[in-house]
Amino acid sequence: MIRTVSAATLAAALCALPTTSQAQQACDLPVLDQIERDAQRANREGRHDEARARFEDGWTRCHLPRTLARLGLTEAALGRWLDADAHVREALRTPDDAWIRANAPALHRELARIADHLGTLLVTGRGARGEVRINGQTVAPWPMESEVRALVGTATVEVTAAGYVSATRVLRIEPGVLTREEVALVPRAPAEPDATAQSRTAPNGTATLVVTVQPPAPAPAPAPVPLVLTPRLTTATSTPWQRPAGWVALTLATTALGVGIGATVLHDGATRAYHDAGCEQGGTDASCRARYDDVYALRPWMYAGFAAAGVLGITTAILWATAPASAPGDRAFRCAPTGAGVTCGARF
Repeated sequence: MIRTVSAATLAAALCALPTTSQAQQACDLPVLDQIERDAQRANREGRHDEARARFEDGWTRCHLPRTLARLGLTEAALGRWLDADAHVREALRTPDDAWIRANAPALHRELARIADHLGTLLVTGRGARGEVRINGQTVAPWPMESEVRALVGTATVEVTAAGYVSATRVLRIEPGVLTREEVALVPRAPAEPDATAQSRTAPNGTATLVVTVQPPAPAPAPAPVPLVLTPRLTTATSTPWQRPAGWVALTLATTALGVGIGATVLHDGATRAYHDAGCEQGGTDASCRARYDDVYALRPWMYAGFAAAGVLGITTAILWATAPASAPGDRAFRCAPTGAGVTCGARF
């Protein structure tokens, strides 16, 4: 902030100094003097953007070194360090100008303050001609022939050239220090041609560009799928224990079914014996009680046998349905003509 005020104050002070340089032939000095007085007043009041615009107008009109120097000092007040450095340096390159010679010490002091915000950069290396960019702004051709000024801080440097892969570096620019970086550009891989261009010239001299686009090669036709008359019933891969477990479940289901049927037969016989003995009419002797106990003792076996047979039967079906085939022909479904009909069979 102190430097900004110093630059603005110096710009206003230098505007007040008398002008001794000779104006160019096309320059209207009274108009220029009025422009610079207005710019001086704007700088004093802190309207540096307005002052910069007025000095630019004066520089366009007369191209006097004093106007360029005052423009640079105003840009320093705005923090436009690169523009300020370029314009003040350019003005100091005219030491024969009386105004520049008289104010050279002050201009050099201000240039030193501006330099605190700037460093220099030089990128060297190999590659075709291109350009160098700092933070997206083109600053020099590639390959670089001399260093360029750059703002202090982190800078993204990019080197581009036609036919080459862009190289990007993130560098730290220090005040008053020359930062060097070496880059070797890599040629870009050629793109696959997808069209053929031909130029034809008509009899009247008109050139016609004919572009022939090559269609993609047709994909080969898929091979015909043979018709299989005997399809195999296969399932997804699973563990090999399911088939023997299914047989065990089937055996247990058969046994449970036999228990249920046997208990049913015995239950029916005990019930008939109970009725034949007249116990249903209210007999309470020991014989009737024994026959009654026989009837009710068989009911749990009957119910449990049928229930277990049902559960084990369902388990058997699930295990066989999910069991993998151990050989290509273990499970299959086939149909074959027999006489006047067709006979079908399944193997699991």
